Amino acid sequence: MNAAIRHGLPAATPRGVPMLRPMNRLAIACLFVSAPAFADVAGELSAGAGKDSSSDGYASAQADLTLALERAPIPPERRGLVLPCGCDGLGHAWVFTDADPDDRNGVRAQLDGLVHASEGATTLIGSARLAARGYGWELELGTAFQPTGDLRAVFWRSGRDVLATRFGFAMPPMVSYQTRDGRVEIAGMRFDYTGRTLHEDGRSYDGGDDFAIAFELAKWRARSHTLDILDVHVTGFGIADSYDETTQTSTGTSASDAAFDVVGYHWHVTPTIETSARFGFDQLAPTAPYVEVDNMPTAQPPMVMAARYWLELAQHDGDRTLHLGAGSWGRLDPSGYAADVGTLATAGFDWQSAKHALRLASELEVGRLRRALITPGAPSDLAPVGTRMWMGRGTLEADVRVTGGLAVASSAWLERSDRDDPRWAVPASGALATHAGADVSARWRFGHLFY
Repeated sequence: MNAAIRHGLPAATPRGVPMLRPMNRLAIACLFVSAPAFADVAGELSAGAGKDSSSDGYASAQADLTLALERAPIPPERRGLVLPCGCDGLGHAWVFTDADPDDRNGVRAQLDGLVHASEGATTLIGSARLAARGYGWELELGTAFQPTGDLRAVFWRSGRDVLATRFGFAMPPMVSYQTRDGRVEIAGMRFDYTGRTLHEDGRSYDGGDDFAIAFELAKWRARSHTLDILDVHVTGFGIADSYDETTQTSTGTSASDAAFDVVGYHWHVTPTIETSARFGFDQLAPTAPYVEVDNMPTAQPPMVMAARYWLELAQHDGDRTLHLGAGSWGRLDPSGYAADVGTLATAGFDWQSAKHALRLASELEVGRLRRALITPGAPSDLAPVGTRMWMGRGTLEADVRVTGGLAVASSAWLERSDRDDPRWAVPASGALATHAGADVSARWRFGHLFY
């Protein structure tokens, strides 16, 4: 499988790495107007060794750092554009302002880096994120080198040798209305753009541009209930090959996913137990050529429609957390030319004992997919339509605190899938395979709050 297909992309053309300097200046300017009341610094350093099925052994070192400059939550009635209304004098309305009592204004920066060395090869994985938030408006800038992905991703393309640069912008609800019984929120929205560059064989290639729009028509929040009406998540993955200014015609290849949660419900059954459900439908369109004239497509790409639903139950009881979930599963396969649909079940727990300085955690995801569609131009070795595939991943982690923030941690994992992960020494071929690994590391966590 060649590099383009391995990353879920058609043949690409060289290009340079995008620059973010103008956006960085804007984010830094937001820092000076946020007037934070406190600064929070937290991080983790770790080093260890392990073995997985793709290597004889590896050593790793990781560093994570989070910096936050934030104000304490401002009372909702003192935020942005708020209007008292209602004949009983108990209602308030906000326009383009977040009315969540816990919402904070401020700036947050996160840095993560992992060095993974095995068999004479060294892999670097890292990400950086800077976000500024005020009254529900949020600007986010980020970059990730060799993003790892997971089984819940929509597009399972490889992040190996990829630099992804991201810009995000979120708007609070257009209108919010608060009464003594709850709050109604109308028309919240978020937009994300990601530019991808593939670095391979000493050259840089266009890895495509991703666009994602999330729109929430209406939400009702009460003390123990939340009702969502029509949440829409549309994501497009594309590469423009050419553009004719005379005819204003653009050609290229693209894939997309349009997810519609028609209704969603979240209920705090007790102070420690909560349940949620959502129902809707999905439209998955694998990679296919497109032609646009005046930014309008000339033909509908092949796509598959499937039911979209999810049920989940969780318990949070002191130092113990349990959760169970099940529902629909849909994805674009690693090549990008096939759409698969099916069902997925998840389970997990997290338990901490202050008395024994011990933490145990586990996550399990198991599901079955059915190949529903393959588009023209797909590689010949793809599994045909109708193929059924069992996939899953399980992890187990145990941490023993030695003293203060110092702990010894061990973990083990097992995965069966066709995805690729930059942490694996041998790139995945696109066929179903079983991977496993285990490691032991020393971790030091630190944090400090400055008022």
